Amino acid sequence: MLLLTLWPAPQEAKRSQLTPVWCLVCGSVGMQDVLQNVLMLMPFGFGLGLLGWRPARALFAGLALALTVELLQYTVIPGRDASLSDVVTNTLGTALGALVASRIAWLLHPPPRDAVRLALGTLGAWAALWVAAGWLLGASPGPVPWRAELRPELIDAPRYEGEIDSAVLSGVALHEGHQVLPARVVEAYARDSVAFAVSVRTGPPSRERRGLLEVRDGDSLVQFTVAERGGALRFAMRTRSSMLLLRPISLRMPRVPAQPEGTPLTLAVRREGGAIVVGPRMLGEREVRANIGPHWLATLLLPAEVWTGPSWEVFAYLWVAGLLVLVGWWVAHSPPGMKLTLAFVVFAVVIGGLRTVPPLFRLSHTSAVGWLMACGALGLGLLLGRVLAPSTDA
Repeated sequence: MLLLTLWPAPQEAKRSQLTPVWCLVCGSVGMQDVLQNVLMLMPFGFGLGLLGWRPARALFAGLALALTVELLQYTVIPGRDASLSDVVTNTLGTALGALVASRIAWLLHPPPRDAVRLALGTLGAWAALWVAAGWLLGASPGPVPWRAELRPELIDAPRYEGEIDSAVLSGVALHEGHQVLPARVVEAYARDSVAFAVSVRTGPPSRERRGLLEVRDGDSLVQFTVAERGGALRFAMRTRSSMLLLRPISLRMPRVPAQPEGTPLTLAVRREGGAIVVGPRMLGEREVRANIGPHWLATLLLPAEVWTGPSWEVFAYLWVAGLLVLVGWWVAHSPPGMKLTLAFVVFAVVIGGLRTVPPLFRLSHTSAVGWLMACGALGLGLLLGRVLAPSTDA
C-alpha cells in the first residue's frame, strides 16, 4: 500500500493540481478513486482484525495511516493527489476489513440456512455486476458539435513531436488544429463504432506518451483520445461508466523496437461494437484484437489499462472467479436436501449470464478463458467446501 501511494508520479502533476484538497468525490473518475481507496486498505484492516483488533480500534489505526500518507503526498511526494476523500475512504476500508475479519469464522463455516442466503446473495451480486458492466461499457456520446484536434496536449501527455502525413477519423480527413466533425461521426460513435488511422514519421525517442488525437463534445467533455509512445497506441473512449465518475475504456499496445527519427509508421485503431482492433504498425505485424465484455469491469474500477493477450483475459476474469468460488463454497455448506437444487440454480444463472448478457449489449461473446474460469471457480468452491468441511452434512 505504501509503495502504491508514496511512489512519485511527476507525470500526474497536472492532473493532481485539478483536485481540491477538501473534495470527497474528486474529478472525472472520482467514484473510481473512492472504490479503489476503500479496497486498498481492506487487507490492512483484515490483517489487524485477524490479530484481534476490534473494528473501532482498527478504524483509528487506518485514520492515522491515511493522515500520514496524505500529509506526505501533499508536502513532499511529487505528482501525488492528496485529498480529504482519500483519508475518509482509506479509513473506511480499514474498518470494513477489520469487520470482515471479526466475522471470518461465520463466513467460512456458516450454519446451513445462512450458507444458502450467502450463496444466493453473492450470486445476485455477481449477476448485478455482470449486467451493470455490460451497460457501462456502451458509448455515451455528448451533445454536438464535436471537435477534433490533431496533436493535442492531453492532461497526461504532451503533443506528438513527429510529423503527421495524414489522419482519418471514421471516414473524415483531419487537419492540424481544431476541426468540427460531421454528424455521421457522432451517429457511428453512438453505435459503438469509431475508427482512427494516422500515417506518421516518428519524432525523437521519448519515454513519455505523446498526444495524437483528442475529440471533445459540445460540453467540452473528452469523448476519446489517442496517444503514442514508441509506436504503442493508448486508446481511451468515454463510455457510460463516465456518467458514474468511473474510468473510460482504456487500451494500450506493447511498444515496438526503437526506430530512428523519421521512420514512417501507420497507426490505426478502431472499435467495432464488441472489440477494439489495432492495425499493424509495420511490415510483418498483424492486427491485434481485444474482445470487450462485462469482465472488463476491472478497467472501469481500477487504474488498470487493458492490454492484449491471454494474460489480460485471466486478470479481467479474476473478480468473476473470486465471487463464484465463494458461491460454490457456500453451496457446499447448505442443507443436504438443498445442495443439488441450489447448485443447479447457481450453474443455470451463471451459464445464462455468460451466454446472454454480452450480446445483449453488443459486446463479444464470453471467451473460452471466461467459461473455464467461471465454471471452474464454481466447481473449485464446491470441492473445497466438501473437502474442508465434511462434517456439515451430519
